[in-house]
Amino acid sequence: MTPDIRRIRRGLAALPAVLLAAVGADGVLAGSDRIPELADNVEICRAPDPRNPSSAFEIETSEPDDRGDYWMTYRCREPCADWTQCRAPSYSSRGEALMDGDAPRQALAFVVDSMGGHLSFTAGRRGGGTVLLHSGIGGTMYTGRRTAEGIEEASDAGTVMLRWDAGYTAGSAPQTAEWGWFTRTSPDATRVWRLNERVAGAIAWVHENLAGSGGFGTVGCSMGAQATFGAVYWHGLDDAVDYQLFIGGPPLWDINAGCGRRAYSEGYCDADAARACVGHADCAGSGHDDGRCVAPGTIPLAPLYESVINHVHATSLCDIRQAGAADAGPYEPFDESSLAFSDGDWDFDHPVDFHVDLGPPQDLEGGRIGGDEDWALGHFMRVFNSVESKAGHEKRWMTRRDADHCESFYDGKAAEAVLSGMGLK
Repeated sequence: MTPDIRRIRRGLAALPAVLLAAVGADGVLAGSDRIPELADNVEICRAPDPRNPSSAFEIETSEPDDRGDYWMTYRCREPCADWTQCRAPSYSSRGEALMDGDAPRQALAFVVDSMGGHLSFTAGRRGGGTVLLHSGIGGTMYTGRRTAEGIEEASDAGTVMLRWDAGYTAGSAPQTAEWGWFTRTSPDATRVWRLNERVAGAIAWVHENLAGSGGFGTVGCSMGAQATFGAVYWHGLDDAVDYQLFIGGPPLWDINAGCGRRAYSEGYCDADAARACVGHADCAGSGHDDGRCVAPGTIPLAPLYESVINHVHATSLCDIRQAGAADAGPYEPFDESSLAFSDGDWDFDHPVDFHVDLGPPQDLEGGRIGGDEDWALGHFMRVFNSVESKAGHEKRWMTRRDADHCESFYDGKAAEAVLSGMGLK
């Protein structure tokens, strides 16, 4: 959607409902347009201590059950009626000041669907486009700062880094994870698409309040790619977004496969995701010397993956290391959270780039987490091939050699794709 059409849509959104019914079916504003509704789900909070962003919240944590699982709810300690009066200097979750050149970035805390989150954004950049960045795992850290800086240094675009409060934390050292937006807020099982609505709400709020007159894009890494992809696929944010970059994801094509409960015999070539294969020989000459055929399969770092899937679904049936897991067959609730089997919109009306970091095998003791082949590459190749691509909003499969999973997000190389995809240079 062009910036001019976005301004028209914003103006129409202010009309009474009876007049909205008369708007033509041209896609500018349809009854299914959920952007203002999603944005209204976000409540801005005042943070009494900006150096401690979590001071904005009152947090309730349940007692752990016999599996060590628990749920949490967030409320604003002090709701803020006018967000422009509640901006504060931006700090990371570790109390590090975040800067925009010589000036501090600005920050806001918010609650959506009983989960707390944070925004760190540039000020005074409202004419050159806006890019929202979402990190991996549960999205609880600003790990995309170098990508944000690269975008800002090379263009007039502003950036918004979205992160979630720690939320449900699982695992034991050295493998622990704060699961942020995946956190359940009751003892009842839920689904990933339902929790992803809080991400859609945060993106919609940024679009309606912080985005300038230029294009609006999103960048997500790993589970952050799942977060930003799902906001469009499941929750109708296509009209809000002009460009998306997915790095090392989305990884939840088929959760049952990720949990070892379903197997695939066919895949796609790692350097050429449009090329179907059944073995590595089918990928010879596909773009690099040792092209590999990769199908959806189990996810490495099993304890962490299992922890989030079991937490969301209030179960223990994602157990990658259990012998014979595939013989047990798929668990239906996992399919309900999977992109492959849930209802969504594959017809994205904006350009999308999928960036993969192809690297050496995992060597956790040696400090290498491995390239995407050792993560969920088979899953997000299926996502890539399911997205419809047509003139004006094409999809691209982009690769980088000798890099670890999401390295291009951490070291800022991803900025080049954003600048090109959004026409910012």
